[in-house]
Amino acid sequence: MSNILPYSLLSETQVLVAYGLDDAWGTYNHWFNHASSGLSDGTSPQGMFSPRLLGGWLDTLLSADRLSAAVFRTLLKSLIGQPPDFGTNIDFILNLSACLMQRSVWDAYMPDIDDFFKTLERFFFVRYPNWDALPASKTAVEHLAVMLSRPLNNIPSPPAVIQTLSYCVSPCRGIWCSFSRHWYFEGGYQFCDPRSRLPLRVIQPRIRTRLCCRLIDHVVG
Repeated sequence: MSNILPYSLLSETQVLVAYGLDDAWGTYNHWFNHASSGLSDGTSPQGMFSPRLLGGWLDTLLSADRLSAAVFRTLLKSLIGQPPDFGTNIDFILNLSACLMQRSVWDAYMPDIDDFFKTLERFFFVRYPNWDALPASKTAVEHLAVMLSRPLNNIPSPPAVIQTLSYCVSPCRGIWCSFSRHWYFEGGYQFCDPRSRLPLRVIQPRIRTRLCCRLIDHVVG
């Protein structure tokens, strides 16, 4: 799938590529929902998206070409709703949020942008309550932090999603993710099932001391 993604940015091939991706991701979802934990050695669809590619898709779905806009809007929303694999990170969600904020300066785009923020809140952050144990790259966090530092008066989305995104770039979440890497989680799709348990195992004393020091420094600092 990654080989054909760049062609989705070319006007002469993007709709054809989009339909091909829709079929490929449908097959991936079917496999992902039925496979046993630990069998995947591939990359999730979300992990194939760079900020540049995400920005290109957003520009396409915000364009005047209604056919392309409808196709890419459907594809992007289906990606938002896919369960995150415990072996990946939330870079896709953070980069998408940053790209949406970057385009919020244009009033004509606001209905679509607001709709996507509501989709992020409902179909990712609320649906998968254990998402915050997943890591994020420094690049994705910094990209989103820059966008959040700008005035957000143009974004009419519910404050909850903006607060959640602000938490995503906070030192507190970074510390929590560090703790989480040393915990044992139920594997595969069950990781994001709210009914799944998160059994804690013993963290090595040296690592535990270092993490607790980071937590104390953050609280008192």
